[in-house]
Amino acid sequence: MPYLELEKDKAEELEQVTEVTVPNITNMNVKDAEKMLRDLGLQMSVNVEEGTDISEMIITNQTPKEGITINSGTKIYCEIGT
Repeated sequence: MPYLELEKDKAEELEQVTEVTVPNITNMNVKDAEKMLRDLGLQMSVNVEEGTDISEMIITNQTPKEGITINSGTKIYCEIGT
């Protein structure tokens, strides 16, 4: 039955999701923070003009905050400064 097979696939997908505790990336440069998040299975989102080199800029704020438990693959939204 296709309906049951569909439900089985969804259950397997849910089992593959891992939970991650958000690290503190404030006061880190973007390059290092991005690597840390990627190693944990998280993504980074920074709102800047396209073409701006942000790799050495410092993260001043993050959402969600440190210590929150989230699913892997979730985006961490960052504000940056110099």
